[in-house]
Amino acid sequence: MTVTFEGETARVKRPDRVTILVAVKRGGLYIVAADNIVNGTSEVNTFQTKRKAMTFEVWHRRLGHAGAETITGIINNGLVDSLEVTGPTEL
Repeated sequence: MTVTFEGETARVKRPDRVTILVAVKRGGLYIVAADNIVNGTSEVNTFQTKRKAMTFEVWHRRLGHAGAETITGIINNGLVDSLEVTGPTEL
């Protein structure tokens, strides 16, 4: 896949150069809305990383720079499968 950035828009393209989704920049983050999935597909793609514990700092970055209180709440309430933290749970 390739991602191209143009103005406030990011486009993800397959190797055959077909655009598969479009993200719009809002508040410094690129948001992918369901109606920005191209080619009329309702297919949802998910990605999974290797299941291993990461530092609190890594989870902070992966969750869009969420605050320590938010991440702690996610962990304590079991809201994300396989969110395992190594080391201190603080930023």
